[in-house]
Amino acid sequence: MEIALKKISIISQCIAVFLALLFIFNQQALPALLVMIVPVFFWCFTAVLLEQL
Repeated sequence: MEIALKKISIISQCIAVFLALLFIFNQQALPALLVMIVPVFFWCFTAVLLEQL
């Protein structure tokens, strides 16, 4: 149960960071933002998957 809560916490933190950056760069260059965000999400979900192994 604690592991599941930890995963939810990690994912929620990733989403919070994404929303914060999206808000900050909302009127900036969106493609540049996506280039920054995609690796972050890849790292977050990779970390979550590695915890399942």
